[in-house]
Amino acid sequence: MLSQNMASFLQSAFLLGRNIVIASNEIDSRFELISALLEAAPEGCRIVSAESGGRLPKRPGHVILSGSSAGSNESLVGQAMKMSPDRLIVPDCAGLEVLRALSAFGGAVEGGEPRGC
Repeated sequence: MLSQNMASFLQSAFLLGRNIVIASNEIDSRFELISALLEAAPEGCRIVSAESGGRLPKRPGHVILSGSSAGSNESLVGQAMKMSPDRLIVPDCAGLEVLRALSAFGGAVEGGEPRGC
């Protein structure tokens, strides 16, 4: 469970467009935290998620690119970048998509989650 100070810090970082990396073996906890941050997104924020499991809630302005749970998210991250999102969410990074996601977070997209408008 997060303290109120940590929750406020993460929300502020997300709203300021900072990159947020969430690392956890607890998949449910990771998706709960990402979902909570997405709830804080301002109206009109274009969010694109590249994920294989379809676990994130869809909101207005939120595009979810889904792939096979057995495959890599690398092509999904590439497709997501072509959509010029305000925020890119990559909840499951474990292969070559890590390089694409980090490259996106380093310049092409302001704020990101494996990340956060």
